[in-house]
Amino acid sequence: VSRVKSNATSFAFVLSVVTLFAFYPASRHRIARRYPNTMCGSPCFFVTALLSISAWQLLSPFERIHFSFLQMIILVVSPCIQWWLQRFKQIITGPWDIAHIAT
Repeated sequence: VSRVKSNATSFAFVLSVVTLFAFYPASRHRIARRYPNTMCGSPCFFVTALLSISAWQLLSPFERIHFSFLQMIILVVSPCIQWWLQRFKQIITGPWDIAHIAT
């Protein structure tokens, strides 16, 4: 924050970071808990889509390409890779597991 030009810019930067990384995830979790059976978690989906569209409007054409690429990786490629890797999943047991009483 020391390289920004003014105190107002510094304050805006810190405020946006706190909003994005502290308040948004907590409120998103609360909304998802309150409306568990909605399709696609529609309130959360709506807020996320709105923020993505807003960010898209503020970017230059070069940044839009990177933004789209990163969103495609996060929203499409990563879940597909996780789904594909499930076949290699193994259950590891050890002394850290909960004790099971044999009957």
